[in-house]
Amino acid sequence: MKEATILKISLVTTIIGLFLLFYIGLQPLAETSAEDLLEKTEGAVKFTGQVKGVSRAEGVTFVKVVQPVETTVVVFGNTINLSQGDTIEIIGDLDQFNGQKEVIARRIRMVT
Repeated sequence: MKEATILKISLVTTIIGLFLLFYIGLQPLAETSAEDLLEKTEGAVKFTGQVKGVSRAEGVTFVKVVQPVETTVVVFGNTINLSQGDTIEIIGDLDQFNGQKEVIARRIRMVT
């Protein structure tokens, strides 16, 4: 093949790939049920729950959230003002630490 043809094919493929990635990135994350939180071991999650407790250490905040399952949410680097009883929406990634499931928060917002 000629170099010009290969260049055209690669440019078209790259542009199509970028559009597909952009489209996939726009898809909203569906609400994760309590059963899914219990069954899943990794991946993105989104759920709403009530704050049961907040503890802080240097550079990290641990938030206990009840939805009806109690889940630990880990927030790195951010200072967040949460109180027991607040209702919040969490978007993050499910992970395990020392055999315990926890959610590494990407975004937390108050729900009114």
